[in-house]
Amino acid sequence: AYGGVWLAVAMLFSVVFRSTATSALCSLGLWLFFFLLWPMIASAITSGFTPSQFRTIDEVVSLEQMSLNLQRLSPGMLFGEAVLGLLSPETKSFSSITNLLMQQTRGMIYGTPLPFDQSLLLIWPQITGLIAGMILLFSIAYIVFQREEVRA
Repeated sequence: AYGGVWLAVAMLFSVVFRSTATSALCSLGLWLFFFLLWPMIASAITSGFTPSQFRTIDEVVSLEQMSLNLQRLSPGMLFGEAVLGLLSPETKSFSSITNLLMQQTRGMIYGTPLPFDQSLLLIWPQITGLIAGMILLFSIAYIVFQREEVRA
């Protein structure tokens, strides 16, 4: 699914731009943007909402959750969480540490791995997001291609 997202991005840029080099550089630039810059931008967006001296614990947790949700717009973040959920079966949740400690660890035995089916249930939103992004990008590329063919 992760490779499919970037394949769809490459196809979209190859449909939009006439030059092969331009489409390849735009695809690479978008990948670098989401891989390097987007996590910093997402945290900067959320930290700008409230002044630091007036933050309570609940505000900090909600801002951290909003930052995590913004970072999940990146296919790399979704892929990273999916790989973490599958390859590290001790992972029980992807939410913030405070939320994890307070609500989601009740009744759990520390250090016990999740079964494979439970790990799949944990990562299904990430995989679904990657597949949805791939389908959306392929659809946009198809629509752009069809409109260019009609005009030609």
